Amino acid sequence: MNKAVSKTVILLMVFGLSGAFAPFVWANQVGINAGFQGIEGAKLGVFYALDLGEALQFQPGIYYTLRNYKVPPPDWYDIADEKVYDTVRFIEIPVLLKYKINLNNPFQPFLFAGGYAAFRISEQRIFDNSFSGGFRQYADVDGGVVLGAGFEHGRGRMKFHLDFRANIGLSQVQKVEHGMFLSSIMPTPPIENKNRSLSILVGISF
Repeated sequence: MNKAVSKTVILLMVFGLSGAFAPFVWANQVGINAGFQGIEGAKLGVFYALDLGEALQFQPGIYYTLRNYKVPPPDWYDIADEKVYDTVRFIEIPVLLKYKINLNNPFQPFLFAGGYAAFRISEQRIFDNSFSGGFRQYADVDGGVVLGAGFEHGRGRMKFHLDFRANIGLSQVQKVEHGMFLSSIMPTPPIENKNRSLSILVGISF
């Protein structure tokens, strides 16, 4: 894990802990979000929406995230339409600043940005039986940036939420090494990929 990701994770943990104690100090709402991330992935979690002013909120959360990573075939593999995916599970901690656009009605659009840290809780190393052997390996920790937009609807404390968000990872999460019987003749270098995903989430806060 590189230094940039390490610093991101430490900062997010500090902000996350401060968010956990903030409900005793600031006005806040507790919420539940659920939705889909990537191809056939899922995301479920809870968040705090902590008021920092009329339009600004600090929103840490914790999510169970299930992601399906596509396994890229080696260059010598000639069945282009065959698709292989690995299912990897993470605990994700996003820390966001959310700006609400006040339209003086129950419908309020918002924009948000922040960072996230994700900790893998599933198997790290998966042996490849699809492309003549080899293995896939997934990082213990991922970190990066979250950008998104959405809206909330409701009066009083109970509100319904819908948001679209993009996770932009900074570290190499997936490493694929293809094995083959003719590896000495046709070597295939490892393939590394970062976390790039889009999510749609719906939820409720109160």
